[in-house]
Amino acid sequence: MQEYVPIRALQVGQTYSQIFLISAVANKTSKKSEGKKFVLITVKDVTGSLRGCVWDLQIDESEQDFVPGKFVSMTIVVESYNNERTFVAKNIAAFKDQIENLTDYVPGPNDHVLGVLKEDVEKVIADIDDPHYRDIINNTCQHVRLIDMMSSNAYGDSGPLAHRGGLLTHTALTLKVALGMVETGREPSVDIRIDRSLVIAACLLRNIGFISGFQTNGTNFIPQDSAHLLGIRYLSAMWANHILISTESDLKLIIPEAKKLALQNACLADNLEQCMTIEARIVFLANKFTDEIYNGRSLYDKHRST
Repeated sequence: MQEYVPIRALQVGQTYSQIFLISAVANKTSKKSEGKKFVLITVKDVTGSLRGCVWDLQIDESEQDFVPGKFVSMTIVVESYNNERTFVAKNIAAFKDQIENLTDYVPGPNDHVLGVLKEDVEKVIADIDDPHYRDIINNTCQHVRLIDMMSSNAYGDSGPLAHRGGLLTHTALTLKVALGMVETGREPSVDIRIDRSLVIAACLLRNIGFISGFQTNGTNFIPQDSAHLLGIRYLSAMWANHILISTESDLKLIIPEAKKLALQNACLADNLEQCMTIEARIVFLANKFTDEIYNGRSLYDKHRST
């Protein structure tokens, strides 16, 4: 196949053979062509969308290869109808191989950017000095592949981080913000003792519920029943509790109860009043700040409007 041409650049009168991402499909019957069957299909990428038709095709409801979020191989002829672009597909086939150029189709960081974010997070993990929190995170990275899972998952099913790597992107910035607060607390003029290792561990696990709370069909992230019934915050606390139990079991050690409670609180607290430690407050505020940044409103703007 030819090199991928973005939807915005498809020219009327030209023929293209490439991989397309389905946005919507619908079986139709032509009123002008003696009841001829066809499928109305919309394809999309990061530059836009385009609707066209595939003649002599009907898609069964049980067919899972031609549904929104799936990739198909098509040869199309781009046409103009009512001064708008459309297309007629000459053929269509399910595409089940790995998509190398995923960021052409859906928003999100490319593999290079994800690699840089992974390195940043790994450096922070290597800097955990408390032996218990270090064991907890290292054990999680080994058994759950924590960083890889964050790089392949979204931060929600909508919004600016609802794409592959969204969870890693959010976590990396939250860590930077939180550790900036920790350094401020270490200033000679500020007489506060802050457990830096707890802050790091809590930032890494606070949103881990997104890993099991959402599933992807390759391009779209779909909330599961657990996310609807329990919420991401409670799912993350459940994950944290399971991680604590498995770490003690795997490594044959006992984690002090105070440290376990502190980590669980930092993962579960949904407002400042629920934060029992200064570390939990830092993690909550850093997470909130990252939310505000990616939702397009600064904390300053938010307070001005209230």
